[in-house]
Amino acid sequence: MTTDDTPEAEGRSEGRWGGRFWAAFVIYNVLLHLLFALLWLPALALREFRGRFFKRLGFRLPKVRQSIWLHAPSVGEALAIRAFVEELRRAFPGYEIILTTFTSGGREVAKQVAADHHLALPYDLYPAVAATLRKFRPAMALFVEGDYWPNVLFALFRRGVPAAVVNGRFTERSLGRYRRFRWLFGPFFRRFRWVGAAEEPYRPRYEAMGVPPESVAVTGNLKYDNYERAERPDLVALIAEALGGPAPEEVLIASSTHAGEEELVAKAYAELRAARPALKLFVAPRYPERAPEVLKLLAARGLAAAPRTALPGAGPVEVVVLDTLGELGGLYPLGAVAIIGGSFVPRGGQNMMEAAYHGCVTVWGPHVENFPVETGRLAGRGGIGVQDEAELLAVLQEVYANDQVRQVLGQEAAAVAREMMGASRRTVTALRQIWEGGAA
Repeated sequence: MTTDDTPEAEGRSEGRWGGRFWAAFVIYNVLLHLLFALLWLPALALREFRGRFFKRLGFRLPKVRQSIWLHAPSVGEALAIRAFVEELRRAFPGYEIILTTFTSGGREVAKQVAADHHLALPYDLYPAVAATLRKFRPAMALFVEGDYWPNVLFALFRRGVPAAVVNGRFTERSLGRYRRFRWLFGPFFRRFRWVGAAEEPYRPRYEAMGVPPESVAVTGNLKYDNYERAERPDLVALIAEALGGPAPEEVLIASSTHAGEEELVAKAYAELRAARPALKLFVAPRYPERAPEVLKLLAARGLAAAPRTALPGAGPVEVVVLDTLGELGGLYPLGAVAIIGGSFVPRGGQNMMEAAYHGCVTVWGPHVENFPVETGRLAGRGGIGVQDEAELLAVLQEVYANDQVRQVLGQEAAAVAREMMGASRRTVTALRQIWEGGAA
């Protein structure tokens, strides 16, 4: 893999951007620099900004000989690439892997990824990005799912660095937003060397933004390859002990819940427990900082609950609330039924395939717009969609009433999840063919 970082290369590409792009790009940069000038000093009062401020401007960064730069903006994207990075390292052993993230949560879970360097994304100021690229010397840049910053992309393409999207996800809502700014983003999408879409519905949306059809492939979702690696039998044992040692069929899991959903889960749990007194509950809020709020809600309903970080030592409780990042995936073996959060409030749903992989019957609400493929494959094969609180309770009562039916549904869900694995290998194979097979 080589890059063309010469002034001549920059000059050759400059004339192809178009007048509308330059107008939009200049306006974006003027507004961005004004905003930065107004906010940088107050932001330094916050530890989150102060600790990484100079590095995000391109200073105090490690200097590497050659690298592969991955950008995974937040928690979900960082968790998705753990197995993929291992495949990437085996395929390109001579390159250091640099992983950048945008959110603080993403930086926390990124430590679980076997990259050589874990850093924050540089500020989208052209001098900061240019200084960062001089240190990184990337042979290619990979964007996980999305998060496209104009100056980052512009600097990469001006320097001839091949860029691709892996695990690409493009919702209709996102497509609408990018189309509103198509003069700015259209030229960037046309220059992506390759896009590995997570599922078929995303393919035409990338093409609609200008990625050539021959440069888009459906490789599957990278997340599915991480499920076996995520298992944490030590934590499973710890939480099971706090719950009084129940078997998995006596634990109900509420995963990645949002505000408003824990109340719904608590009501359903209380009804189920009346007929099944041994039943326990494990709640994992989508945002761990909400754990105190969830614990307070559960206590108000008379439920004995404890946060995960209070274990061991909290004594037998009815409910454990997860208040840490990156552990949920390893804890699905705790239970046999999982209620999927983000689906009973208008948030588009949360990932349900990891629960399915571990043999959980998965139950979701009406708002699963972000997971059409997953719900389509699971529906009728270990997954059940419901419309409201009453239907949720009815389905849970039916599932828990028949142990044999519940076991069969769990096995079907696990089979569906295993059918969808292998995206890491397919993605790395495509990247190697493109950049080492002469197509570059």
